[in-house]
Amino acid sequence: MNELNRFDGIAPYYESLKRLVFGKAIHEAEIYCVPFIKAGAKVLIVGGGSGEMLRVLLNAVPDCRVWYVEASARMIKLATKTVGVHGSRVIFVHGTQPSMPVGFEFDVVVTNFFLDLFPEEKIARICNANNKLLCPEGMWIITDFVEGRKWWQGFLLWVMYRFFRVACAIDARRLPDWEQTVKDNGFYKKLEGMFYSAFIKASLWIKGPT
Repeated sequence: MNELNRFDGIAPYYESLKRLVFGKAIHEAEIYCVPFIKAGAKVLIVGGGSGEMLRVLLNAVPDCRVWYVEASARMIKLATKTVGVHGSRVIFVHGTQPSMPVGFEFDVVVTNFFLDLFPEEKIARICNANNKLLCPEGMWIITDFVEGRKWWQGFLLWVMYRFFRVACAIDARRLPDWEQTVKDNGFYKKLEGMFYSAFIKASLWIKGPT
């Protein structure tokens, strides 16, 4: 299935589904690292969805410029409604990470609930791409699910993966070990925060020396 527009079908219901299952936890996790983004930063958001984090970022970080890459046309349409007066600071790109032009360099890359869509081998390729896109000691902000110790977390993962495989044809069949893969591919973790009974992790990674 084409990678573009796989999430179009659930776009109108996405935020409602998130709040129904997770309350405010996903939103709070996604904005956890925003205070560490410096004014004027060039920020690449990959797979940003309907734009809840984008609205907070634009209001909190003066003069930042954002490239918003999203594979779902309907998600982009929703995200454009969140920018308000900051619209001139955002470039929306309907595509995937390889859609970025060669030669761009960013201070920050953000992938929120994105890596869980892929197996480890594809995450390794994403790591390689981010190494090329980030400036020296650039930041990679990752918010995603992690393996929990509670029985209901395992059951919820099982339900989510089956739902998204049917509804959106995602690649992954299980939660990948995204954290170890990122670590193995040249990034080191600076800080993290846990949410929703330690089922969701927000983390900030620094690009290592090349």
